[in-house]
Amino acid sequence: MDFRNNRNSAHLGDLDANRLDAITVLQLVQWIMGEIVRLETQASPDDVQALIDDLAQPYVPLVQYVEDQPTVLDPEMGASDKALVLLYEAGGSSTVGTLRAWAEYANSSRWRKSVLAALAKEKMLQIRDDNIHLLHPGYARAQKLLVEHGARDKLNG
Repeated sequence: MDFRNNRNSAHLGDLDANRLDAITVLQLVQWIMGEIVRLETQASPDDVQALIDDLAQPYVPLVQYVEDQPTVLDPEMGASDKALVLLYEAGGSSTVGTLRAWAEYANSSRWRKSVLAALAKEKMLQIRDDNIHLLHPGYARAQKLLVEHGARDKLNG
């Protein structure tokens, strides 16, 4: 997606402003939705206020990057779900060792034989030599985990 102003300028150079653009768009959509709800609803003022307050809750992502190292912020998440979410965040592929390091899983043989093999059996991912590729069911599961995490954070926030 390319966001340009009426002077036809865009983000140029080596800097990547996509994340900032996405956050800005998300916040503007939340504000617009809040205005539509506020102006067009027939619900009680208390219900409208609750919905607007919910829309105003900040989004806290499930994965945080520190120096290009992704970390899953849910300490209760199991290894299989971490693997799927981290592969999704990595664009759908990684090496076995890199993914294990990201998931903070200590035992390399158990990682491959238990965690990855079970996910491969479920057709969530495919392992080729030392490379792992997320399959369509794995993408769907990762997206569901990310959505559920966002909804849970809003309810707990």
